Amino acid sequence: NRVEGAQGTNNDDFSYANVEIGHMVPGSDVSLCVPTFTTASNNSSARSQKRKVSALGKQALELDGLEDQRRFLETQGLGTYAVDCILSNERRVRSRSRYSSIQQRFLDWRISSEINTAISAPQIINFLAEIYTVEKLKAGSIKAYKSALLNLAENSAELSSHPMLAEFTKTLDDASIVSFVRPVLDIAPVLDTFKEWGPTSDLTVKRLTAKICWLLSVTGFLRPSNIHRIDDERIHVTQRVLHLVIVAPKEKRAGRPIQKPCKIAPHTDPILCPVLAYSVYKEKVANTLCTTPHTNNSKWVVNRLLRFVTTKKSRYQ
Repeated sequence: NRVEGAQGTNNDDFSYANVEIGHMVPGSDVSLCVPTFTTASNNSSARSQKRKVSALGKQALELDGLEDQRRFLETQGLGTYAVDCILSNERRVRSRSRYSSIQQRFLDWRISSEINTAISAPQIINFLAEIYTVEKLKAGSIKAYKSALLNLAENSAELSSHPMLAEFTKTLDDASIVSFVRPVLDIAPVLDTFKEWGPTSDLTVKRLTAKICWLLSVTGFLRPSNIHRIDDERIHVTQRVLHLVIVAPKEKRAGRPIQKPCKIAPHTDPILCPVLAYSVYKEKVANTLCTTPHTNNSKWVVNRLLRFVTTKKSRYQ
């Protein structure tokens, strides 16, 4: 990922970068053939069990807000320092909130199916196979949902090693085709637009921001979230080569966040030169550091390169 979401409305002219990622891949049309299982139920006391399971389920899932999660951790016996340390990782907090809806759907599915036994591997497989087939979800989404549902079980470690779950995951992989066919992209219209705009130094802030974002993404092979995490304080130009440092991008090494270097060479055409675009942007817009917390961890500091652009004409025209 989301991707990573936008940071909200801001009336300041240049404060944070406003970049977000959307899902652009259509859902799967591949049918999934996996064995289904019969789950146990107790019809004699179904109504009372429904109320019991529903209450327990909703209680466990009412942790969407930051304060709710803080109170929950405190009730588990964690002290202030431990709670602050855990909640400083906004990425994990958002991940927990993001998957709470699928967890609640699973609990509601158990209620509608009159299941009052402990969460089991067959239940998880049946639920995931149903939404995969009916809603035509991607295999990656189902795998993420599987991990979220396992967290609901008391014996999650035992369930995760269940042979049928492994078979289910393998079936998902076999049903998904990995394509190495890359489409041909025509960037001529963009280049023509840049030439129509004229010299980079004469551009408005709005056009300059759009231009530097496009040039950095294409020449540095950077996704929007990477551009958002460029540390402006550590950027330098050596022998006309632009050196960037991306703080904690999506990719990790051994499960840990990294700092990713990126080198971008100049272009012979000044209109298309990313190094020149950066220099002009620094002079006209990012002439002071914009220090903000990292989107994934508030204890990390990133000096944002890109700033918001307002619609006030006096600011960029």
